[in-house]
Amino acid sequence: MPTFSYPNRIVFGPDAISQLPELLRELSASRVLLISDKGLVDAGLVDRAQKQIDTVAETVLFTDVEPNPTEA
Repeated sequence: MPTFSYPNRIVFGPDAISQLPELLRELSASRVLLISDKGLVDAGLVDRAQKQIDTVAETVLFTDVEPNPTEA
């Protein structure tokens, strides 16, 4: 039987985004590829994340993706 394992840690809650720098330090991350759609960029959510990431790592932002869902 095929299986998939995702050893991801999910951090959530009020102001969880402020934990990004510490989480990136734990991973020894020096470069981060941040992928988003234009809607999240326009809402300011990507900017908030990128500001946190930029305190500890170089960020490359890629926004050439289709939003999900594709219809309103």
